[in-house]
Amino acid sequence: MISDIFFILQLFYALALAGVSPSACDPTGKASKGATVKFYGYPLLDKVSYNQQDFLLGGYQNNGLITTLNGVTSINYDSGWPNPKVPYNTPGISVTNFTMEVTGYFLAPQTGVYQTQVEGDDSVTLFIGAGQAFDCCAQTVPFKADTFISTNVGSAGAGLVPTTHETYMQKGLYYSIKLVYINYMERAALNLAMKLPDGSSLAEVGPYLH
Repeated sequence: MISDIFFILQLFYALALAGVSPSACDPTGKASKGATVKFYGYPLLDKVSYNQQDFLLGGYQNNGLITTLNGVTSINYDSGWPNPKVPYNTPGISVTNFTMEVTGYFLAPQTGVYQTQVEGDDSVTLFIGAGQAFDCCAQTVPFKADTFISTNVGSAGAGLVPTTHETYMQKGLYYSIKLVYINYMERAALNLAMKLPDGSSLAEVGPYLH
């Protein structure tokens, strides 16, 4: 996306400490497969908004909803450059500037500490756990000002460097995840991965979202 080396890592609030155990959901009924993805507008070359807390906590919605996708099981995305691909082959999206909100429930396959790695070009912000990402069965409820925020900002051209967050989860329970991704110019790239308690890795988290 941007040719110069650009990487900023920001971490807000003490909830980012290793081993944090967020609240989980144990919903009744059968869960549908895949995440919900909403696309919003974003001003081209705006290098300020994506780094503002109020914007990340829901202010991006003021730029207008473009479209919504349901049942998305492949979250990771790289547009490539100079012939970029639109995210998830979604019509009506400007590759160079947009905001993408991904919400879903992660079904933990094991009990223990998970290492979640997230990286993005230009910016990706991750929220995990009921009451932090959103309350159980309430994906449309706005964030509260005291929720955990982990933001990773980088350039795919310069080599992305992941932000890692450790979370304790219990097998068989659902944990709400909300990811806000922003691209303000040129190339777009997003990667969300997890290392499970047994040491194995999930290169793509999408199939575990509901």
